[in-house]
Amino acid sequence: MKILKSLSEFLDSLDLKDFYKYIGIALGITLLLVSFIVYRFYSNVGYYKKQIQQINEQRQEIQELLGKAALTKGKKQEVNAMLEADPNFKISAYFNEVLTQLQLKQDSEAEMTTQERGEQDYEEKILTANFSNMNMKKLSELLNDIEQNKRVYTKELKMQKSNKRPPSLKVELSIATLQPRTEPVEFVE
Repeated sequence: MKILKSLSEFLDSLDLKDFYKYIGIALGITLLLVSFIVYRFYSNVGYYKKQIQQINEQRQEIQELLGKAALTKGKKQEVNAMLEADPNFKISAYFNEVLTQLQLKQDSEAEMTTQERGEQDYEEKILTANFSNMNMKKLSELLNDIEQNKRVYTKELKMQKSNKRPPSLKVELSIATLQPRTEPVEFVE
């Protein structure tokens, strides 16, 4: 109470000009404090909005990665099931059978090479065949037959117009298959 009484006496002793000066100073300080509080509030809100946006972007990236991981796991299970269904599959024997069915062995010269390229659990067997005298119909039939077999996929197809009569194509076709790796491989980084 003493403080209020002394403040009251101080204000009574002031003339009007000094009174307005002190009221102006008090209002100015109050306005500065309110402005500072509002500024801090909106700057914090902006900072936290940016943080929330970054967290949401990271969350979406993680969801995409988890989706891709689940898809990869499913595909790996499909590949394992397919490999277990026919463990003795040979790509060269399969390709010779397709060429015989389509009667392409007599019409074309096929050169077969096999390469091995692998990842952790699988080896990729690649077969490359070169045809010097092929038309689009035969090529379409060959690609269709290869597409029908889920065990084999087309890696690369190069076509070039041949100078022979009747017009034909020079074709280089690479097909591949996956086989389970028989020996463990250590990758060096």
